[in-house]
Amino acid sequence: MPGPENLNDSLNVFEQGPGLNQLYTQMCFCFSVTDASLYSAIINTLTKGLERLSESFPWVAGQIIHEGSSEGNTGIFKIKPLGKIPRLVVKDLRNDHSIPTMDEFRRANFPFSMLDETIIAPRKTLPSSVDEYASEPTPIFLLQANFITGGLLLTIIAQHQTMDMTGQGFIIDLLSKACHNEEFTSEELSSGNIARRNIIPLLDDSYQPGSELDHQIVK
Repeated sequence: MPGPENLNDSLNVFEQGPGLNQLYTQMCFCFSVTDASLYSAIINTLTKGLERLSESFPWVAGQIIHEGSSEGNTGIFKIKPLGKIPRLVVKDLRNDHSIPTMDEFRRANFPFSMLDETIIAPRKTLPSSVDEYASEPTPIFLLQANFITGGLLLTIIAQHQTMDMTGQGFIIDLLSKACHNEEFTSEELSSGNIARRNIIPLLDDSYQPGSELDHQIVK
């Protein structure tokens, strides 16, 4: 099982960029739901899945904290605890006539123009201003289940310092396994909980660039 170090882990050198701190990548999955009585079971499945996911990969329920920042010191970004499981927001939009039905989404072929992140996502891709989320934590992983007439829009977002879209797809796959009550493999547990801080070693003073970089250096 993963140890507590996963919830006090510094991000690696490429994840330290402050410009990524408030950037979230969004994925929206559209599911048909023919029986409205299934909505409560869907929320229960998602909640149980997030519990199982967080038990094995506790850092996904954490937040990003910026420590030690001061004049002349950029500080360091670290993973810290936030909640027991990632936040799950539930919105019932079936009585909102401005929201398309599942049939209308399907006939339009699910264009981005019909998916407003201010409605269907728990957080924007980027804040409208530097102060928009200043007083809030920076969670690593969030979900929002949107019930619409005839369907479910499940939006899953991830903080971009902690994972790119490939990593987000990996975590979503793990969440799917957790929702189906499937066991995680030893490889998934190992790679999904690897310590970040020193995963990319820094070059020391003895390193001298060779000709392999010539084509990448502007004269």
